[in-house]
Amino acid sequence: MKTLILLLTQDRLAVYAEPAAPSLLAEFGLDDAGQQAWAAWLAARGPYRCFVLTDLVEEDVLQEEIPRLGGRDRQALLQRRLAQQFRATAYRQARLLRRGRRGEPDRVQLAALLNGELLERVMAPLLARQWPVVGVYSLALLTQALLERMPQHPPQVLVMSSLRPGQWRQSFFTHEGLRFSRLAIFNASHASQPDEQLHDLASELHRARQYLSTLRLVGRDVRLPVWLLVDGHQLAAMGGLPAALGEEAGAFDLQLQTPQGELAQRLRLPVHSEHWLESLLRLLVSGKLANQYAPAAVQKYDWLYRLGRHLYQWAVVLVLLAAGLAAISWWQATQLQQQLGLAEQRWLHLQREEREYSQRLHGAAASAPLRLQTMARFTEQHLQAAPDPERTLQAVSLVLLGLPGLTLDEVQWQTLAPAVLADAAANGAAPAEPQVADPQAQPNPWLAQQLTLRGRVADRQAHRQSLQQVRALQEALQHDLAGVQISVVQWPLDIRSKASIQPQLNQVADSRAIPADFVLQLNWPAPELTHE
Repeated sequence: MKTLILLLTQDRLAVYAEPAAPSLLAEFGLDDAGQQAWAAWLAARGPYRCFVLTDLVEEDVLQEEIPRLGGRDRQALLQRRLAQQFRATAYRQARLLRRGRRGEPDRVQLAALLNGELLERVMAPLLARQWPVVGVYSLALLTQALLERMPQHPPQVLVMSSLRPGQWRQSFFTHEGLRFSRLAIFNASHASQPDEQLHDLASELHRARQYLSTLRLVGRDVRLPVWLLVDGHQLAAMGGLPAALGEEAGAFDLQLQTPQGELAQRLRLPVHSEHWLESLLRLLVSGKLANQYAPAAVQKYDWLYRLGRHLYQWAVVLVLLAAGLAAISWWQATQLQQQLGLAEQRWLHLQREEREYSQRLHGAAASAPLRLQTMARFTEQHLQAAPDPERTLQAVSLVLLGLPGLTLDEVQWQTLAPAVLADAAANGAAPAEPQVADPQAQPNPWLAQQLTLRGRVADRQAHRQSLQQVRALQEALQHDLAGVQISVVQWPLDIRSKASIQPQLNQVADSRAIPADFVLQLNWPAPELTHE
């Protein structure tokens, strides 16, 4: 929803657009014709969210001290004090300025727009069309918020601000906030005479200083800082103000604060303004200021608007959350459906196996259980008779501990057909290529086992000692391993009549490939079945 700022002064109502790009949209008088034009202007447009800023003569600001009380008690006391001071208007507020320490009173600020009739005439068309009103604000109190947001400002300063020629808002601020504010309206005929305007402003500064000195807010010997907030076209004329003050110019510390200078920089606004009022309007909209004068009846439509906006935001969050939960549920459902499909396939497979087993069971002969029992007995016998490679290798390791001159390079375990092992044992040599026995062609399902040991001797020149150590290894293994047939395929020294020693010494031509000095084969025949 777009935003409008309504500036209400003593003689007109100005409507400004959102201060991201401040512009004056329209102006209306406060007579009957102006009220009708204002109502017609509202009727021709959609709903807007409105800020109402006032710069009226009949505004009063007080500071008081009250006993140090808790939250509810202090609010009740402040409401009673507001009713006592400003009984005739509903546009009033109380603000805590300083929280007193233990035993010290609290300092509060009481402010009110004394004549609410003019404001109600402007507000009536807004409320009739149910446009949200964020709040009603005062130019003096908004200037106080402006000073609070400045990094540095004097502890005492008199701010003279002018919205129209011939009208000056005087606001005196201390470290405790706004202490005095009044709107001075000069002779309208002086609006086109710069010298007369300077004379009127100088006279007003003299009267303001005397009044502040009477209230003992400013010492007589203290230079009073004065900030002049004026338009750009009035800036050049303000240079003659010290001459208009005459001998008392030394009692004032005059500073011309314009947005082109230091005002926008001190307020840390993102965009420099051409008019000091634009900085004030930006602060009003973007500063998140609390409402000052609007009662609850005026703010009810804005409360409903904010409630609807929060509900919309929560609805969007809930929709996004529901969409996320729906996506997660869909993914989980997809995963569950896949798991159910796999489970169904497995169940069908089990059913198919059960049907096949039932068909085979019904088609089996009466003697089938006896055959199964016989096969189970045969299998148990084979398992008991099967050689244990781990135990055999442990026995070989224990034998080698007693023969330090021998070193094993390779241990190869093979399962071969009984016919192949028989031929190898008869010829005294290892088979060229191992052949896996076919259980369907052999009478016994167990295959024969063969262990081949390849190694080297420590001293290749000690031929007799090498032969003795290999023979000792053969005898020891034959003694420790029952039912094994051991044959020496290769000796460290070829002892045949046709052999010679020299070829054995020269067979290692390459030091990177060292052949085995001796090769032993351990053969276990296939176990025999026993029939009962």
